[in-house]
Amino acid sequence: MKRRNGTFSEIVKSLMYISVIPLVAGGLFMYVHIEEQVREASAQIEKLRAQEAQLRNRQSVLISQQKRATRPDQLTLRAVEQLDMVQPIPESITIVVPQ
Repeated sequence: MKRRNGTFSEIVKSLMYISVIPLVAGGLFMYVHIEEQVREASAQIEKLRAQEAQLRNRQSVLISQQKRATRPDQLTLRAVEQLDMVQPIPESITIVVPQ
């Protein structure tokens, strides 16, 4: 009788180990899947950081260009070159005062 219980016990242990295998395999599959998602997210973050750096550099260039374009000497130069405007000669200005 003792022997029978020992065999039964071994069979139960074997079945328990066999039933754990799908759980372990499922956990391993989930781990690999999550690792791949983390890797993809990390690559996307690095790509976005590089894009952010490019946009910050472009913003700096645009701010610099804007500051340069609004300087009085640059405004005068653009008025002359693009709009054919000329500065009036101070001697040629006539002021008429109504009486």
